Amino acid sequence: MPDSSFHQTIELCGRLADLAGREISVEIDAACCTVAELKTIVARNSSVLAQAMANRRVRFCVNDQIVGEETTINKGDRIAIFPPVSGG
Repeated sequence: MPDSSFHQTIELCGRLADLAGREISVEIDAACCTVAELKTIVARNSSVLAQAMANRRVRFCVNDQIVGEETTINKGDRIAIFPPVSGG
């Protein structure tokens, strides 16, 4: 059976980039996963991002669209994580 895992590069924006760099790469163990599963993978790979995501509501973009945690991520998708926006 072929290996269905893949590396996913994720762009980090704003304060998240300040904490962990402009992008990270994680290993996804299946042909696809949900944003909620990806969030867990990211947290497992970076304690700094785990803390930032636990304390704040971050937004995930898949292929340039803000999406919910139930959205499926596939190999080749463009992923970005944005910190909460504040100000007025």
